[in-house]
Amino acid sequence: DGFVCDRGYKRNYSLNTCESVFIPLNAILNYSGNDFVCNHGYKRNYSTGQCDFVILPENSKLNYAGNDFVCSYGYKRNYTNKRCDQVLVPLHAKLNYTGNDFVCDKGYYRNYNTSTCE
Repeated sequence: DGFVCDRGYKRNYSLNTCESVFIPLNAILNYSGNDFVCNHGYKRNYSTGQCDFVILPENSKLNYAGNDFVCSYGYKRNYTNKRCDQVLVPLHAKLNYTGNDFVCDKGYYRNYNTSTCE
């Protein structure tokens, strides 16, 4: 039972066999050789087993791994609409370090109900 599959094959534990790894378009064999990873600019679709092109909304870029988008500085991700919305910075505030939200200036506190600094 202690067998290892060759590169390009993955173990089927139910049948105790090795099966060929399916590699869809826009993918390559992973480092271990037992699965695939999508190319830069593509994201794995676990429902279809394919690699889907990453759609970049306005004011975004690919993330470091290349499989999703991140919003540009001054914008925050809107997960519902899959877009980047501009951060509205109220009086007595500035953008936070990552640029996806605001922080109130010293001496002011954030009112989450009104999105202001008081």
